[in-house]
Amino acid sequence: MKKLILTIASFLAICFFAACSGDGQAEILAPLTNPSTGQYEEAQAHPSETPSNTQPEEPSNLQANTTTTSITTIPSMQIQYWHTGTLQEITPPHGLANWFTTHEDGTISGILTDSPHPLQVIDNLPIIDRTTGAGPLLELSFQSQPDTITAKRWQINEATDYTSYTKVFVAGTTINIPDSDNSYVYEITARWPHQDHESFVTYAFYVTSSPQVEGPRRTPQLYVSLNIEDMSAQSFQALQLSNNWWPTISDENAPQSGGYCATSYHPIDAWARDFLNYLGREEDAVTFFLYGTEGEIELLFSDNFPPQAIYVRRWPAEFAVLLADGSSDMELWFQYEPVEINDNTFRIINDGNNYIYEIEAIWPQGRSSYTFRVDCAS
Repeated sequence: MKKLILTIASFLAICFFAACSGDGQAEILAPLTNPSTGQYEEAQAHPSETPSNTQPEEPSNLQANTTTTSITTIPSMQIQYWHTGTLQEITPPHGLANWFTTHEDGTISGILTDSPHPLQVIDNLPIIDRTTGAGPLLELSFQSQPDTITAKRWQINEATDYTSYTKVFVAGTTINIPDSDNSYVYEITARWPHQDHESFVTYAFYVTSSPQVEGPRRTPQLYVSLNIEDMSAQSFQALQLSNNWWPTISDENAPQSGGYCATSYHPIDAWARDFLNYLGREEDAVTFFLYGTEGEIELLFSDNFPPQAIYVRRWPAEFAVLLADGSSDMELWFQYEPVEINDNTFRIINDGNNYIYEIEAIWPQGRSSYTFRVDCAS
């Protein structure tokens, strides 16, 4: 019997991507490109039409390696599409994954990852903007060719929840994004047969087709900078947690679409439960180091779109350790200290302790929270 070696990378288990169910509609697609012109062909039918010989529930079956694979890491997926006459490419992050590799000595190693639901990390997903001419056909390519590909999408509006998705027809490795004024989150699931252990990986991305809006379409990102006298400034992008965003449509007659609401962990939960690893962020990359001094932290929001109100809170960093050791969430959540902020700047006093900070920002369109850490002891 072959020896099974299992490596578990436990990222963040808010909601398994594959835990939802729903009904779908099929879409008929033309090839991504015309071999003679290199341009997209027109779609052969409307998205609501179902081909007589195709069931939307069935995955796209491809030719794949059915024995073993030499790739020891979770394979990446690229998406190619036309945008204003130029072929573009994005690489969506992987989500839930179960990846097995057979080695030369006959052993099998596996990587298992949990992840947040795509709707919970929408602001961290790569975006395809239909309003500027992207698409409508998307070509998927994989580092290792899967045996089957399935797809589903969530239309983003106030009624969006985890179960309100539509199944998307996959023609080989091509999918069609609708010509509409709606925005969508897509999830792709690829599967590879691997002896007795099936490998699968999910990937997610965001498609916007909203009317013209006032302000950004998505929650602004927060960039933070620590300024210490006689030292170079430390700057990075803060880790975004929960967010709620409903863009203001400039055309009153247009449908009010494109908003979303997604909730993540409490700040100390995020630091205790490896949320950073899922997003590919090292702990030091979102931590300020005082080196025995004091300084000021300045907040800068992307899109030149500052919030109307900002609240700053902090918790002792040791709370994340206590939470990881089994302490009750509710006992620690409300044991924070409010921090005074003026003109997007607040003072950091070195008292020898390390702290987890939360920045809550509020706009007329919604709100979002962000987190980072300050290491006073270093």
